[in-house]
Amino acid sequence: MKSIVTLIIFLVLSTLTNAQWVQTNGPCGGNISCMAVKGDYIFAGSGNHGGGLYLSTNNGDNWSNINNGLPYINGIYTLGVCGPNIITMTSEGIFISSNNGTNWSNINIGSINNYISSFIQKDDKIFAGGNGIFISTDFGLNWRSVSNGLPAGFSVRSLAVVGKYIFAAAYNNQTSGVYVSTDDGTDWTLVNNGLPQFEVYSFTVIGTDLYAATGSEGVYLTTDYGSTWNLLNKSMFTKYPVVALTVNGNNLFAGTESGGILFSTDYGINWTPVNNNLPDYTTINNFVVIGTNLYAGTENYGIIKSTNYGTNWRQVGLPEGTIVNSIANKGSYIFAGTELGMYRSTNNGTNWDEINNGIIYQSQVYSIVIKGNNIFAGTTEGIYLSSNSGDNWTQIDTGLSDINVYSLLFDSLYLYAGTTYGTVFRSSDNGSSWNKVSDGLGSWVGSYAINSLVTKGNNIFAGTNTGVYLSTNNGTSWTIQNNGLTDSYVYSLAVLGSDLFAATYTGGVYLSTNNGASWLQAGMKGFTIFSLIVSGNNIFAGSYPYGVYLSTNNGTDWTLIGPAGAPVFCLNVNETSIYAGTGGSGVWIRPLSELTGITKKETAFPTDNTLSQNYPNPFNPSTTINYSLLKAGIVKLTVYNAIGSKVATIIDEYKAEGNYSIQFNASGLASGIYLYRLESGNYSAAKKFILMK
Repeated sequence: MKSIVTLIIFLVLSTLTNAQWVQTNGPCGGNISCMAVKGDYIFAGSGNHGGGLYLSTNNGDNWSNINNGLPYINGIYTLGVCGPNIITMTSEGIFISSNNGTNWSNINIGSINNYISSFIQKDDKIFAGGNGIFISTDFGLNWRSVSNGLPAGFSVRSLAVVGKYIFAAAYNNQTSGVYVSTDDGTDWTLVNNGLPQFEVYSFTVIGTDLYAATGSEGVYLTTDYGSTWNLLNKSMFTKYPVVALTVNGNNLFAGTESGGILFSTDYGINWTPVNNNLPDYTTINNFVVIGTNLYAGTENYGIIKSTNYGTNWRQVGLPEGTIVNSIANKGSYIFAGTELGMYRSTNNGTNWDEINNGIIYQSQVYSIVIKGNNIFAGTTEGIYLSSNSGDNWTQIDTGLSDINVYSLLFDSLYLYAGTTYGTVFRSSDNGSSWNKVSDGLGSWVGSYAINSLVTKGNNIFAGTNTGVYLSTNNGTSWTIQNNGLTDSYVYSLAVLGSDLFAATYTGGVYLSTNNGASWLQAGMKGFTIFSLIVSGNNIFAGSYPYGVYLSTNNGTDWTLIGPAGAPVFCLNVNETSIYAGTGGSGVWIRPLSELTGITKKETAFPTDNTLSQNYPNPFNPSTTINYSLLKAGIVKLTVYNAIGSKVATIIDEYKAEGNYSIQFNASGLASGIYLYRLESGNYSAAKKFILMK
């Protein structure tokens, strides 16, 4: 999405329930950090900010959020099946569920700050690898350390069981190795003969043979329980390191960094790419198998599934992770422009299909407009046209000297395109050719980006990073209209009757009743508003980080109508529903009929002191921390390491009441788990975060 300045000060509005909103099943995407299988159930963890745990009971066709009992989290890192229980490692600790994720309770494995990266079951015992190795004999309820023989300071990335043998891939900043135990973890022995001094990312087992993925060093095999290791293939993985392995049928599959998936039918000697229907440069994090179905968790493309041993793949989850920049409706079709291209739903969001045929790989889609049978998409790689509901796309860039297109607009005569360089282009032939019409607009990239275009009568308005511009001659010339607009960073414009509204970076919503000659603040001051949309006499605002707000009285009052906690980057309405595109949780839908006559007053200041979880988490090297102050006073925000020593002071100064966001740069610290503590008057709160370099 468009760039956001990192320091935000915002005020909190009163909230209403978001129970009436329905999260659609996509567009799918995001970072799938872990998966696990229990019978016919598939569990998946999202590594995205604010993401969570999901369950599918129908082979990945649909997914349900199973976060009940979990705190707000910044990522799921590990999943394990422990007999009847499921265990997960999250940004907020380790949790266990005995009812397939319906409820969760907190547990500890080793120290409270232990980071667990893998689980494995051997008979009735469960092993967990992290900062050491731990064993549970009661399906995960209680744990004890079994790390004798492992070097101090080593972490365990992967575990495997071959008969009576347990293998652990361990590493630190200097070296790595594979260790084996034949006595259920009581003692461990190094078995590195033939292995390179590189980290082992993943194991998989065929019979009594153990395979190891070693990144750019390739795939290794031991047939004698680790006594010796033999290199099977390195050349196929030099460019795209292998980080995940699994077996499906008689085939061995390898997941790579940026190289997709390869498979071998001769036990790892020769490998063939099997990336049909996958985007270029797909990174595979993990695999799970149910029967003949093979599932892969990717870094930014969600979960993919193959039912024919990798010959074809299709995206099946999760309904989060992808940033949705734009939404449009055409009959029964919903189109969503995302950071990964174009998606379409033909059944009101139950299923989404990627429709990027003809669009350059990884083009972000910022804007969608529809005229008749033609659909136009403004992207980071130009403008695309589809006349068959998105099945195919054609690039239409003749005369378009700036191809990074943020906004599109149709009026009765022309198609307009606004770009990142503050340039407006105009086409009189449905985009076949373009002419520059930017007299009076700025020309510095990022400073004058045309974020929004709207028409009002014979006037065209452009919302830019430096304010609002007006053209009365079809874009030929422009004049700035910023009188009273104290926040000139304008993300979106909307017209309601004779009134013009502007959504801004920190100034909330502004209103002009005289075609932009002057502006008045119209509520939500201090909020970042990304999108505005009008339906009847109502105006909706999509905000960061809270959700969608509604005003039924021209911005005098605003009501939070959900979806709670979701930053909303774009909005659209049709005759029956409002659609919200979010920054990580897909597209949400709510019937307009539920929203008639809702009004609620603003609350000017926070109702409590709060310290929010940082974002992103884990991070490298910078992260953002939000906090709220009920009263003015001296504020301290301090960082401590795992043994309680202070390592950084972020804030130590007087602050007024309000809500704040600050960025912390940890480039001078080592990887690990840290604590950050907020102190103000009698209030004190602390949270953990993970620096992962």
